[in-house]
Amino acid sequence: MTAATLFSGIGAPEQAMPDWQWLWHAEIENFPSAVMAARHPGLVNLGDVTADDFIARAAALGRPDVLVFGSPCQSYSVAGQRLGLADPRGNLALVALGIVARLRPPWFVFENVPGLLSSRDGSDFGLLLRTMDDLGYHVAWRVLDAQFFGLAQRRKRVFVVGHAHDWRYPAAVLLEPESLSGHSPTREEAGERIAPTLEGRAGRSGANNFATGGGLSEVTRALRADGFDASEDGTGRGTPLVAFNHQASIAQGMRVSEETIDPLRRGQTPAVMTLALRGRDGGGTAELGGDCATALRSSQGGGDKPHVFAPTMGVRRLMPVECERFRGFPDGHTDVLYRGKPAKDGPRYKAIGNSMAVPVIRWILSRMEYLEHLTAERNEKTA
Repeated sequence: MTAATLFSGIGAPEQAMPDWQWLWHAEIENFPSAVMAARHPGLVNLGDVTADDFIARAAALGRPDVLVFGSPCQSYSVAGQRLGLADPRGNLALVALGIVARLRPPWFVFENVPGLLSSRDGSDFGLLLRTMDDLGYHVAWRVLDAQFFGLAQRRKRVFVVGHAHDWRYPAAVLLEPESLSGHSPTREEAGERIAPTLEGRAGRSGANNFATGGGLSEVTRALRADGFDASEDGTGRGTPLVAFNHQASIAQGMRVSEETIDPLRRGQTPAVMTLALRGRDGGGTAELGGDCATALRSSQGGGDKPHVFAPTMGVRRLMPVECERFRGFPDGHTDVLYRGKPAKDGPRYKAIGNSMAVPVIRWILSRMEYLEHLTAERNEKTA
């Protein structure tokens, strides 16, 4: 099958279906574009989807059987201002549908955050569905969670599949009988406890110290590779690595709150958990999650970065390669040369966090391929 992507990021659909013929892609962010150029060197990047000549350039390279796009989600996310389609970023979903209308691919796949369903009381999603219907596409939609596709991460996304000719096709792709087997859901509930507020203090050698319920935790600009730090802009702002040892703190007479050491009580050896550093009114907080499944999040400016917490070892940042695994990419997928130098960790975190989960989009596209195969066989028999 032939295919193409809009808002392509680091190429999750291309990674999911390497045997497909990928005609072109469209991405304007510099670092994801560098990843695509390194991993798919023969694939043309058409750039800005709003360019006047975009349709002409895309059609010249080939009209795809499948068009995959996940437009920017910030305007629909519950963490944002939720301006929806009134936000220029949110309106790019309609721009993408305009491209669908011009190129007329038999299939399309649209991905976004679940907040799209409730954006402006559901009117935004309703408008998108009506637009798809007006374009003559039959659609089905479903919220899928990456943790049920073999990934160690809870990541829910809404997927809309459209087909130009038959309503049964998108339904067959996304909907399945309840009796079918799959990855069993976790039996653990997501953690909801909030760790003590982090209180900033001056430390030795220019480092910062944070008080966590009375116990000190040194914060360093760690997770470096060849001199490059882990921030979005390369400055190191907002990307601390928090490390402390509970047993050492207690031995030194430091007070560690019961809420902080709760996982260590009753002689238990808990699994690795997550910790997110977030900005809040009145100061920063460190919020404990349930397990690694909640770790990787996309963020801007270092306000919410993935950390893991092993109670007997302390807290550390997730490495970029671990984040790649959370999305289903091969190790080192984003470890490319960027502007003539090895890529810094910050752009890698951001690009991975914005990507689709590879196994989820593979499941969708594989089912499309299977349906097309069955249709071709049926047509041959009736010819």
